[in-house]
Amino acid sequence: MVKRIRCAIVDDEQHAIDLLKIHLAKLDFLELTFETTQPLKALELLKNSSIDLLFLDIQMAELNGLDLLKIINGKCKVILTTAYSEHALESYEYGVLDYLLKPITFNRFLLAVQKLSNNNSEAAVFIESPKTVVKDFFVKSGIRNAVVKIDLDNLIYIESQGNYVHFHFEKETIRTQLTLKKVEEELANLPFIRIHQSFIVAIKDIKGLEGNMLMVHNKSLPLGDKYREGIRKMIQEKTML
Repeated sequence: MVKRIRCAIVDDEQHAIDLLKIHLAKLDFLELTFETTQPLKALELLKNSSIDLLFLDIQMAELNGLDLLKIINGKCKVILTTAYSEHALESYEYGVLDYLLKPITFNRFLLAVQKLSNNNSEAAVFIESPKTVVKDFFVKSGIRNAVVKIDLDNLIYIESQGNYVHFHFEKETIRTQLTLKKVEEELANLPFIRIHQSFIVAIKDIKGLEGNMLMVHNKSLPLGDKYREGIRKMIQEKTML
């Protein structure tokens, strides 16, 4: 029987926790013991819980993540999660397992978790073959149900219109009869993000934010009410002040 890795998440932004929980759910050997947006509460939880792996944010209001890292003093393995790269060198002085920059993709998350097997021989038994990471897929499009490949590296955004989904590239658009929910499930472990009931965009092609409109490549796309706060926070975390 494969031993499970008991995990905890400490981040003062709930949307960041939610993304990590999505990634955690894809790996059967990871078990979330607790999550909290309150660093001080995390200290008490860590004291009374047996944790193998902690996902820890750095920039938090109550207590800086690096200060919390010093306090727990090697109680568990730590993966730092942050929007800022300037603490990377300092963090490794405390023996962290990895340093993940937000927004965190599943592929990068998986690489970090797999480092457990390199740091602890016992942990090697934790690392099973993960569920397949989607790199591309095919859809039916055009007459006679022609099947075409969706090139995810060059995909800019996806748009839902009625019973159809449009995959937008630099020089072409591919239309297929699908739901956006189905496409979102396929892209859940890749650097794409839902911004509206009708739009999913490639994170690499986000160029800026103007009011309630997101600049994606050379398009202005609306932010839905449900997604607006999360997108704004993601961009704010990467904004130099």
